[in-house]
Amino acid sequence: MHTEVKKFIDSFNSKMERVNKNVRINEIETMFLQHVFGPEFAFHFSGLTAQLPVKDYTDSNRFIDFYYESGPVRLIIEIDGYRYHVEGITTQQYDDHQERQNDLIISGGWMMVRFTAGMILKKPMLCRRQLMQAVGKSLVISGRDNISNPEQLWLKKKGEIVAIASLKGAVRATRIAKRYGIDRKTASRWLKRMVTEGDLAAIYSNRYVTGYIPPDQKQEKD
Repeated sequence: MHTEVKKFIDSFNSKMERVNKNVRINEIETMFLQHVFGPEFAFHFSGLTAQLPVKDYTDSNRFIDFYYESGPVRLIIEIDGYRYHVEGITTQQYDDHQERQNDLIISGGWMMVRFTAGMILKKPMLCRRQLMQAVGKSLVISGRDNISNPEQLWLKKKGEIVAIASLKGAVRATRIAKRYGIDRKTASRWLKRMVTEGDLAAIYSNRYVTGYIPPDQKQEKD
């Protein structure tokens, strides 16, 4: 386990002990921190909160698995799939749960991304891509075109580029240069940085890079 993941979990556990709550980060949530959120954010967990208590539209308490807030980005991250959340409850109770969740997102102006245990265990790169796309979209819909924080600017660019690569099947430096009004060398540096950070994978033909694609899509083709 990465040392920063352990610090995050230990800090959360200590907080729960101080308030006398028997709540812990489970195994799947730990895998999410270790293999999805951690590597995507260089294991910097600033802005990430586990088990955030919130009020829904009925003024009842519920908990969000993870909540990430950084600048204009406000992202709800739910980990457990249907079986984990609703085993043993009625269909009506499950419908009520979903209705409350929708109201929370709509009224709060937050974006939500949901991962199942199977996705985290079997397709961590897909989860990373979708997480980054959600962050990028959150930045776009926030209306904050005047973002000046370099980290936020880079996250926005990464989210947009990953979305382009996902939709087009592959992306090249020439397309990125045209999209952002930059020279091809700068676009190439951006794409190579995204490869280094695990957001894209290079496609080769005769030892030459011909484009870039999300890593999970490349794995499906290999």
